[in-house]
This record gives sequence, C-alpha cells and structure tokens, in this order.
Amino acid sequence: MAAPITYVNAPTRGARRGGIFAVAAVEDNVDRLLMADVLSWTSDDCDFPVGVPELCFGESADPGGVKTFEGLTTAESATVFAAYAGIACWIDGDDFAGRARAKLAQGAHKIVEDHAAEWLAANAGVALPSESVATAIALADNYADDAFPGLPVIWINRGQADIALSEHAVIADGNGGLWTANGTPIIASSSIPANTVYVTGTVTVYRSVVVDAQAIDQTHNTEYAIAEQGYAIGFDCPQPGRFTVTP
Repeated sequence: MAAPITYVNAPTRGARRGGIFAVAAVEDNVDRLLMADVLSWTSDDCDFPVGVPELCFGESADPGGVKTFEGLTTAESATVFAAYAGIACWIDGDDFAGRARAKLAQGAHKIVEDHAAEWLAANAGVALPSESVATAIALADNYADDAFPGLPVIWINRGQADIALSEHAVIADGNGGLWTANGTPIIASSSIPANTVYVTGTVTVYRSVVVDAQAIDQTHNTEYAIAEQGYAIGFDCPQPGRFTVTP
C-alpha cells in the first residue's frame, strides 16, 4: 500500500528583481506586434544642443554664428520575437491556462534578455579595455554622458553585479534595483557575458497581448495549455558602448 500523500498549496514564488523589466519601460498590448519583423517610430535625433557665444544679448558681430538643424529620424526596434510557456497535466479541472500564463510571466525575462544580449553583441562598438568591473562601469557611465541625451542604461553580468556591489561600485535601492553613483540604472542579467559591460540609451520593451489556449487529449487523459506573447526591444540612440574587463 502506497504511503498517504497530503496536497498543500505550492510554495509562493517571488518575482525576480534587477533585470530588464525592472529598468526598461514596458509598452503593453501593442497591436499586431507579431505581424511585423521590426517596429518603427519617429525618433528625436541623438545630438546635443549646440553651444554658441552670446546669442543676441552680447556684442558679438555675428551672435550665435550659423546655426545647424537636425531632422527627426525613423528608428527601428530589434527583431520581433515571441516566447511561450506550455504545460501538460493529468486532467483534474485545474486552471491550466492560468498556470501557463504565470509560467510565461515568471520566465519571459530570460528570453527577452537573451535577445537583448545578442543585439548588443552584434551592434556595440569596439570593446574598450578596463582593468576591473568597477572601472568598466565608471567608463560606461562616462561614455553614456557624452553619447546619449536622456537616461542611459548599463548592462552587466548578474554575478559580477554582486561583486561590484560588494566593492561599492554600484548602489542598491533595497528593492533589487542597481544604480551607479550618478543615478544610471543597471540591468543585471546572466545573459550578459562575464567581464563585459554594455551601455545603451533608454530601453523600451514592447509586448503584445498574451494569447492562451487549452486542449484535452481524452485518449491519454491529458490536458494541455499554452500561453504566447510577442516582444520587441527598442533602444533609443542605438550606439551601444562596450567595455571588456581584462584584469
């Protein structure tokens, strides 16, 4: 005779902190997202204002000089992709679609961060050497201040983020968020290779609605459920910097 089993509620699973969804803006319910290869939008140019002497208030013979004007540009996201979570279980009347949705929500960060890491590796400039992770973060912060208007984002290997925190190279806000001393947010992900630090402009994740479906295989007394969602990642001012730690 088999030993008796008592069923209880599953352990509560906490939400992950410090990854892309903790830093990036999220645009939900993007219409027909999975019908496109990429998304496009009208982007403000990424040049800084131009400094000129005196304008009209001084005594210069040519106040302000010859002014330049930058046009708006069309920017594109990284390639649109999708993630899904599928489950199968003995038929017992449970909310399988809800479980599939929960599984997707709890793990989609990994798919999104993997795609972001692939884009960064393919599009970042020549790696600049640094003798430590702390120095690489500092160089990335300085690079961003010179290259990107608005709020930049630093990307770092998740394990090395812990080391950088222990060395006081980054600041933790108590809710899993990491920041440089200058207030630049940090995305910490195992998708980023160790000894590599990236920096980009502002990041936005675009998501479609979640589509779920259930099906029953009566022959095998099994119920299936799947939840699917489309994604694209938008990088403002897509000129990422790359810093490699070579101790």
